[in-house]
Formats: sequence, structure tokens, C-alpha cells
Amino acid sequence: MKHEGYYFNPNSAGFLAGSAFACLGHYQVELEQPVWEAAGELFLSAPDFKRFLAMLPDGNTPPALPPAESYALSAVWETLGCPVRRDGNLLQVLLTPKGEFPPSEAALPAIGQEKGRPGDYFGTYWHVPMGRFAPYRLYLPQSYQPQGKNRLLLCLHGGGGSPDSVFDRTQGRLKDYAERDGYILAAPDGSTFNSTYGCAIPPNGMKGAQTEIADPANPENLTPEELRSVQMGELGLDQMMALLRREYALDEEHLYLMGNSMGGMGTLYYASRHPGEFRKISAQGAIPDMRFFDCSGLAGQPTLFVAGELDSHGVEHLRDGCRVLEQKGVPVTYREVPGGTHSSAWVDVLEEIFDFFLRD
Repeated sequence: MKHEGYYFNPNSAGFLAGSAFACLGHYQVELEQPVWEAAGELFLSAPDFKRFLAMLPDGNTPPALPPAESYALSAVWETLGCPVRRDGNLLQVLLTPKGEFPPSEAALPAIGQEKGRPGDYFGTYWHVPMGRFAPYRLYLPQSYQPQGKNRLLLCLHGGGGSPDSVFDRTQGRLKDYAERDGYILAAPDGSTFNSTYGCAIPPNGMKGAQTEIADPANPENLTPEELRSVQMGELGLDQMMALLRREYALDEEHLYLMGNSMGGMGTLYYASRHPGEFRKISAQGAIPDMRFFDCSGLAGQPTLFVAGELDSHGVEHLRDGCRVLEQKGVPVTYREVPGGTHSSAWVDVLEEIFDFFLRD
């Protein structure tokens, strides 16, 4: 597997005069200083603008700009070869010149979102080690108590997915159960392609491990650059958890974690790295190679593992992996879904997953 490239590569950015927010695609960006207008031009502070430059293709090396405290958006973007469109107080930029401008009205909901209100929120945070914005999706139930304690379910998407994937696959049912049981739903981005949220061990049953292994924690013999790319996924989760604790009223006794496929690997790995942090977890569709995975951090961790009978990657290696987890002191409940596939099994038993989280 290749461990390179970013999941989040938005096609466009939007800036609204007078707003303390901008957008990347349909995700909102909080600015250090509001956008302001002078002489018919929109201006953005230099620190904010340089962050947006990091989202250009190959954005780790943003182009040099003349020193300034702020930049006139139309003029500078056009100098950089990025098409610009102005519609009243809204300015849109194409970060990839071959793309197409989204409708102007599509940018305004992203810029106009309010944090802390029940419902969906599409946000971003500044991923410090990557030096670029990373997206997340958050859902607050109607029962959310800003001054109280609220359950949190962190949902990890699979390979090739996005923060929207776990919501889209369940066609709204995920939010229905969040409303029923009073969960904040938080879906972060995987940061980099095949990051597995920090797990450098291939899935159980795959032939990723090399014949000669220099380091059991790196059985694929990934290069230092590939290992750094994998690490970005875990560091992104660390930042996401810090953001959630800082901005939302969490019940630290009721934190939950789940994910399918790459997200299932990440669920087991991240929970093992944070023993006791999550009350219960549900991993689905994939499990790290148990010859190399140090699952000692999962000892005593209540775990529901969901597998599909018709998983395209096979199912026997999932059964075997769960048997090893159980032998090593992990209280795992194995649920195999008749007729379930790699992508659908967890959706088929979504109610069982939430019922498992509720049971003491």
C-alpha cells in the first residue's frame, strides 16, 4: 500500500466581506481576523492567507509572497494563477485551475455555520504537523447540554473516505441513533492516504509484512517518509480530541470510538494507545496483523467487532484476529453479519452497535 497524499484536497475557497469565517469546499474555516473590504477589494490578514496557500496542490511549499500585513485577495490569487470570481460580498477562488466554480449560494452556508447549535457542523482545524487545514464533521443532538456532560462517539472513516462517509453510508440513521441516545457525533479526516490513523501494521490476513522484518512495529518496512505520513493520522486524532474537549461539554466517562475498514484498524490502534479513555469501542471490517499488533492497551476494553460474511477481503482472518484478541485479555464480542459485505455489515447492525454502547 502507498502511504502518501492528503485526503482533503478542496477545489475551491470562499471569502465573505466582514466575516470571521471562510470556506474550503463545504467546510468552514475560522480566521484569525475577519475579511475586510477597502476600495472595492477584499483583504485578508497575512497569517490567514498563508494558511490558505498551503491548500494549493503540493501545498507544503507555498509560493513566496512579498512581506505584508495583509493581502488583496483578488490580485494575489490571480498572480498565483488561481481563477477568481466576485459575486457581491463573496469572493470565490479555484485552488485547482481545471476545476469549476461551485454555485455562489453553496459557499454561504459553509461560511455562515454557527458552532454549538444542534445539527450538522462542517469544520476545519489547523493540522500542525502537516501544516495545512484538515476537515471534520460534527453532529450535535437536540439534547446537547452546553453546560452539562454529553456522550461522544468518535467515528473513523475507511480508506478513500471523508468525514462525510460515515453519515452518507447510513443515510441519516447514524444521526437518528445519536438523537435517540444523546451522542455528539464527531467524524475526523484520516489526514493522509492509508494513514490507518497511525497504525503502521498491515491488516491481519494480508501479505504486507516482509520476509525480513527490521522492526516488528513496522513489518512493512515503511520508509521514514511513509512512517511520517502514517503518523499524521494519529496526530490528527489527538488534535481532534483536544478540539472536542476544548469546545464542547463532554462526559469523560462516556467516550466511545468506532470505525470500519481502515477506521476499524484505527479504532483498535488508537484505543490501544489510550487505555481506559474510551468506555466502549466497535471495530469493523479489519484488524491489525496479530503477529505484530501490541494489544496490551486493550486489556479490559469492552469491544464489539463486526464482520461481514461476504467481506471481499475474506472473513476467516477476522475471526482468527478476534480469537487472538480474546486470548490476550480483550473482552471482544464477535458479530458476523450473514450476507454482510466489507462496506455494509456495520450499517446492517447499526442498532446493535448503539445498543452495545448503552449496555453497562
